[in-house]
Amino acid sequence: MAVFVLAAATAQAETYQVVKGDCLSKIAQKFHVSWTKLFKANKTIISNPDLIFPNQVLRVPEKGSGRVTALSNKAKPFFWKNPNANSFGRRDFIKAINMFNLPQEVKTLLIAEVNSGRFEWHQIRFGDYFEQMASDNYRIVKNVYAQWKPGRLLAAKKYSVKYKDKVYYLADPLICHNWAWWSEIEKAVKPPAEKPPEVVAVPPPPPPPPPEQPKPLMMMLIPAEEEEAPAVAVQQVTPAKTIRKFGKCRPDWEAWAYSGVHVGAQSQNRKNWDMYYGGNISFFPCKTRLGKGIFRAGPSAQFVGWEGRVEDKISYRGDMALFGGEAQYITGKTKDYLKVLYGTKMGDVWGKDFPYESSEKNRMYAVEGAHQWWYGRKRKWFREFEVGFRLELAEPGKKHSSFAGVPIDDPAQDQSFYSIRGKTEYYAKGPVTLTAENSWGYRGFDQSIVMEPRAGVKLYDTIEFDVSYSWIEHSQNDMVGAHIILNASKLTKILIKKFKAKAKKAEKTTEKQEVVK
Repeated sequence: MAVFVLAAATAQAETYQVVKGDCLSKIAQKFHVSWTKLFKANKTIISNPDLIFPNQVLRVPEKGSGRVTALSNKAKPFFWKNPNANSFGRRDFIKAINMFNLPQEVKTLLIAEVNSGRFEWHQIRFGDYFEQMASDNYRIVKNVYAQWKPGRLLAAKKYSVKYKDKVYYLADPLICHNWAWWSEIEKAVKPPAEKPPEVVAVPPPPPPPPPEQPKPLMMMLIPAEEEEAPAVAVQQVTPAKTIRKFGKCRPDWEAWAYSGVHVGAQSQNRKNWDMYYGGNISFFPCKTRLGKGIFRAGPSAQFVGWEGRVEDKISYRGDMALFGGEAQYITGKTKDYLKVLYGTKMGDVWGKDFPYESSEKNRMYAVEGAHQWWYGRKRKWFREFEVGFRLELAEPGKKHSSFAGVPIDDPAQDQSFYSIRGKTEYYAKGPVTLTAENSWGYRGFDQSIVMEPRAGVKLYDTIEFDVSYSWIEHSQNDMVGAHIILNASKLTKILIKKFKAKAKKAEKTTEKQEVVK
């Protein structure tokens, strides 16, 4: 029986004899385990993780799980030395999770867990290991080891899900938001699950434990060597509950601005030109988890104005203002939206060399929608697609026309417009993305079909420059155009983030100068 017991113990764990110059992190790295697990496995031998002595025989956990063999075959380790160096920031965590090498079921469960607001506070220590981590602009690194100053703790929100025989953990560090994940065999996680009865049983008898509970959070939020932390720790416990309760209602907004010009492309209309300008904005007060994605809705508004000239004889101008609502459904790889709007469209026409004037006003109904899907930031060719439509329905308008100051019978024109479009980002490298688009439409005032292909360049996913050619049926009035489109909401968020980072850096510099003084 003794032989069988010894054989079982050998299969489950490996031993290591400490030599001069060893430390827990060095030994843990050699066996590809975290130093915290190594310390917990040898608590009967080691009382202080910073003090180990030569000839001590330590037990190395998880040797028989196959984890060591898997890690030994991994690529060169990535040593995470500074949490602020390659900050992932407030980028889309859903995209990051979908780029991880995880089963699709696990990705879906982790996204749902993050959106639910359920998390545990976690301390990332020196020597901790992660399978993958997202940094910079959706850059994914593998085989990650935390290698900052021993003793420093980094606060993180930890999310966990179970799938088959493993538990998958996702960490969101508060400082840099470099999302990272690791997994463990479920059996290895069960012993800690037995601790809650002990933890619950300890606080009731003595009153002191409740104030001591925030201490780990205090250590996570600031380096261990800093002082005056207790006040910060007490303030940080309450927001955690608030996030869980109200985490789904985080307001957001989207805004776009655009402008362009058209010039006649044929000999018959070289003197013709027009220009337009406008934008739209939508506000989303809350979001709701729905199936595998997020649903959000809110008020929306659009405005566009235009003016132009025909053969230096006729000038015109007008504008359209619409108000309504927008609904969106977003998953890790797709986005659908639908807008329903109502407003007015007004236009004026007058002659330059002859006394003609007219003014028309229509009530407009607009419905616009699109479906977008993408294949991740790592893909260079054809990584994003979009198909959409827009319907502008006009009620019978009121038109007032005159010639030489005398009213004339000039019937109102149909201002309805119907269109469909398709767009793709067909190549991307760094901050530059090349786009192609084609749209087909039908306009009511001249009962013509219009086709307008476009080619463009997008920079930093915020500003796009396009050129186009408009082919118009039943007329010799084809036009070439140039356009600019600005993602105003995204650019604003980027500038605010950079401003806050700069202010935070200046504040830290001031604090260091005061400490030196």
